[in-house]
This record gives sequence, structure tokens and C-alpha cells, in this order.
Amino acid sequence: MRFALIVRGNCSFQDKIVNAQTAGFRAVIVYDDRDREKVNLEYMIVDPKDITIPAVFVSNETGQSLKEHTQVGTGECCIYETRVEKSRTVLVIFFISIIVISGILVLILHVPRRLLYWRGRTHHVKHVDDKIVAELPSFAFNSAQSSDKYTREVCAICLEDYKDGEILLIVTTCSGNFSE
Repeated sequence: MRFALIVRGNCSFQDKIVNAQTAGFRAVIVYDDRDREKVNLEYMIVDPKDITIPAVFVSNETGQSLKEHTQVGTGECCIYETRVEKSRTVLVIFFISIIVISGILVLILHVPRRLLYWRGRTHHVKHVDDKIVAELPSFAFNSAQSSDKYTREVCAICLEDYKDGEILLIVTTCSGNFSE
């Protein structure tokens, strides 16, 4: 886009804008030629019906900087828009990516361990083969008759009282009795 860089000088702000518009420029930057002087805002009053291009008034320092950046001989200057919003977006996307990658790593490394631990705890034998149970020594409980075979009147597993005539199995390793 072609824009005019114009020094403040003595003619009016409106004349500068209209002349630049007539010359085919699409925007105008007017810079102050006086260092650190208070700007009279009445100088910048324009009649908007004659003007169709944007115009701004900048400090002498800004104008001199723009003038220094013009290419010698051509009078062209490239002004690039700063992309603060895009850099923030890139930063947010970066941090979200780090969080997602960290979460995936935790899932990959931690979950299989927990699964193996859980399987190890729950993978115990839940029942005994009927043939082994049938081979265990047994006797009929009788509360009136005292015996060395049993020392308790309560099942060690289900904690219920034995009933007369109930068949009790004897576990030889611990000498415990339990109901069938």
C-alpha cells in the first residue's frame, strides 16, 4: 500500500491529506517537525467529507525513524504489522501441547504399571478343585460330645455356629475346622 510520509511544516493538516489523496496515496503519516513541543490539536481539524484515506499524526522521533528506514532513491518503506496476538496464540498452543504430551506420557508409563499391580492382586485362585476338597478329612459335629478333633464351635471362615450333625472339614496344616 502506498502511503505518504509528510513533515508538519506550515500548511494545514487537511491540505496535506487532500494533496496526498489527489496524488494517489492510500494513507498519510504526518510527523511533527518540532521536538517535544506541545501539539496544537486545532491544527489537525479536518473536514471529513473531502477525505477518503486514513491519516495519522506522529511525533518527530517516529517520523525520523520512518524516514531513515525508507530505501534510498526509491522512497519506499516497508512497515510490518506486529503480531502480538499471533505470538500469544502460538504460546498458548505450545503450552497446551506440553500438557497433552505430559498427560499421554503419564498414561503410557503409569497405567500399565497400575494394571499389572491390580491384575497381580486380583489374579489369585478364587476356588479349590472339588477333588481336593473331597480328599480333606471330615467328621460330623456333635455339641454334646467333646472331641480333640475340634476346638471351636464357630466356623473359622464364615463365623457361624456349627449345628449338630453338620459335616466339618479339617485343614491339616493349621488344625482349623470349617463347615462344608
